[in-house]
Amino acid sequence: MHDASSARPVGREPALDACERRGLFLVAAPADRWGIADRIGPGKAVWAECGLPAADGGVPDDV
Repeated sequence: MHDASSARPVGREPALDACERRGLFLVAAPADRWGIADRIGPGKAVWAECGLPAADGGVPDDV
């Protein structure tokens, strides 16, 4: 995800009845790693890495 705003997002636990401000929560929940990076031009990008389960259904060795 990316946008043209220079403001860095702040992660926070959303209220149970919240209808907004869940972006980073939704990115971080399934991600093994995530972060915020500058992009070419104005703004920033949020990136995430999600690992795959091992073929046998267990946890991969590198986690």
